[in-house]
Amino acid sequence: MRLLIVTQKVDREDDLLGFFHQWIIEFAKHCESVTVICLEEGSHRLPSNVRVFSLGKERCGRGQSSTVLGGGLASIVLRRARYLFNFYRYIWRERGNYDTVFVHMNTEYMVLAGWLWRLLGKRVALWHVHFEVNLRLWIAEKCAHVIFTTTPDGCRLKSKKVRPIGHGIDVARFAKGVWETQERLDLKEERSPAAAGRSDGGRSNLAQSFPHATKEPIRLLYAGKITPIKNVHVLVDAARILKQSWNRKFVVDIVGPPTTPEYDRKLREYIAAKNLSDIVVMHGRVPYSDMPACYARATAVVNMCPTGGMDKTVLEGLASRTLAVVANDAFRELFGEYAGELTYPYQNAEALAEKIKVLFSKSEVELVRMRGLLHERMKAHSSLETRIPIMVNLLTTVEV
Repeated sequence: MRLLIVTQKVDREDDLLGFFHQWIIEFAKHCESVTVICLEEGSHRLPSNVRVFSLGKERCGRGQSSTVLGGGLASIVLRRARYLFNFYRYIWRERGNYDTVFVHMNTEYMVLAGWLWRLLGKRVALWHVHFEVNLRLWIAEKCAHVIFTTTPDGCRLKSKKVRPIGHGIDVARFAKGVWETQERLDLKEERSPAAAGRSDGGRSNLAQSFPHATKEPIRLLYAGKITPIKNVHVLVDAARILKQSWNRKFVVDIVGPPTTPEYDRKLREYIAAKNLSDIVVMHGRVPYSDMPACYARATAVVNMCPTGGMDKTVLEGLASRTLAVVANDAFRELFGEYAGELTYPYQNAEALAEKIKVLFSKSEVELVRMRGLLHERMKAHSSLETRIPIMVNLLTTVEV
């Protein structure tokens, strides 16, 4: 298969889209050649059978919309026109170098070129994970042969073309981060005066076999965009409740870009007004290469998104053997017998705080068991190494 991938950005360090770099590498293992058209090109290290063409956003700097269509000031109209010109130029010029198209997330590209790819006899697939059903998605469905998503709630368009297949998580990358972080902690322990003469560094057998087990303080991590739909304020309010009613030491780490400045400002003001600055830390953007260490340090990932497609940050946490507490009922099947303990009612800060308290009242043995079981389930459900072959197989067998 000769594949054309259309995506927003190719940059292995990007905090939000860096994960897709590994997707391209995995696709390249199963394809004769891969051509990538992206809106913006950054740092990458890809196989020799991959070529990347950028529409040119990296030459315009930050602050512009990450899609081809959409709102914007009149001053960027010419830039958008250049993006469109380059897009059509590349897909036409390269038409002999691909027989299959994979559009990642942006339905705009399907609206712009889906009809052309179908006329050219190409197999066309869309990856879509969003609860909203709009006109762009409806048009995209007409142009696509198949729409990949994470769960039935990941794409709510009623169509036989929708195929829930789980997410694509680089499990090895995040599992490795756990042990690399622990090795650094062990080195510090061995060098400390208190550890002198102790063969085990003073850590229990359980802690030696599983790094997360005895972490103090408890670290609650949110990773993702700082925007109202992500409900970060619910976690901050839960932190306020926990500070007043829980005797455990804990820290809340909020990692991600403030894509809605006004919301970010209000969050910071609320944190200061409620005297939470000592336990709630907003770190801003973190390079994707540093995220495995963030998950490895965390005791639990907390996600406040509504029911829909599985948020990949939760799955990355599970890949790191970090626990998760979520509002998204799409995770209930994956959580299995732990679903009642790891899910809480949407936008209910009191319930979230209570779930956290109950979860960490469990014994270390039980927490270790939960982490291991959830890691294995996540691996079976959403490992990138198994999801890419599924997509490739469907694309090579679909009727054109």
